[in-house]
Amino acid sequence: MDAVHELECRRMSDRDRVRATATRLRELLTDHAPYRRRWERSLKSHRHKGREINQAMVCQTLAEYQRDKGEESERDLELPRRLKDKVSRALAGHVLGSSVLRLFTDAFEMSQLHRAELWALFSGGDPARLVVLSTEQGVPEKPAAPLSYQTINLHEFHTVGADGLPAAHRTVHVVRALGPLRGYAYRFDTSAATVEVLRGGTAGPVYRTAEPDVYAVDIVFHHPLEPGQTTSFEYRTLFDYSAPPPAEFRRACRNPVENVSLDVQFHPDLLPEAVWWSIWDGLDGPITEQMPEPLKQGGSVHRYVDAFEGVAGFHWTFGDRAPSRPRRR
Repeated sequence: MDAVHELECRRMSDRDRVRATATRLRELLTDHAPYRRRWERSLKSHRHKGREINQAMVCQTLAEYQRDKGEESERDLELPRRLKDKVSRALAGHVLGSSVLRLFTDAFEMSQLHRAELWALFSGGDPARLVVLSTEQGVPEKPAAPLSYQTINLHEFHTVGADGLPAAHRTVHVVRALGPLRGYAYRFDTSAATVEVLRGGTAGPVYRTAEPDVYAVDIVFHHPLEPGQTTSFEYRTLFDYSAPPPAEFRRACRNPVENVSLDVQFHPDLLPEAVWWSIWDGLDGPITEQMPEPLKQGGSVHRYVDAFEGVAGFHWTFGDRAPSRPRRR
């Protein structure tokens, strides 16, 4: 009975996040002038009156985008009509998948802030806690501070979407201060779109690191630590890849880390053909060791290690079932 209740609660939560995303999407298409002008002018011979969204014109905008990108034939005149039900369900908050949300954000050329806000709502997060990572405007490189903490527990949760692209990544991190410690520098590559600090601190501005295409934000703890004290904090990264990345998730640790758990969750619509636990020879080196990793019920893999140093993680293949993945903005 508890399992049934838990499943029902989860379904309600899914409905809530879809409705919240759809509500915000309708607001943006209605009230944000650049997006409204885009669908209003999609049918030049049609004069739209009133404030409400004209779904036929929205469908036309989406269809034009897909044709321009070569995703659909320019001679397919029935495409707007075929999009009608999908658009209607999405805007009503009944059914809204990640591919449809991405189509909206790309076709209307939404800003990074609005994309981040919609994806946060879609994943069940709170947009008010988001830090938008506009890396092009990141502050100059900061000098690397001496390591003043020890990681004593690290749990990584990586999620791969139905399109085969990384969708989100959540980290639970426990550190012990070796000296006075005010925060933690979270490093990421340019695929990151937003960072959401879920608990334990707040995120500062983005800055460049000494490594090419690697940026960082300082997660400042709510309470500074004295030597020997510990704290736990949690943060999530949402991704916006400009091109499909390698089918892998790796963790790099330059210093020994204790109690590391790595989890990768695959979407049920696209499960991998095979997964391997692997060790790499540095960030740019080849795989030096690998072993098959069985997929657990529900479509996930898990690995726990007592002590971790170097570069290790999972890589996988979708085989012939991998979908074509168009370039994203």
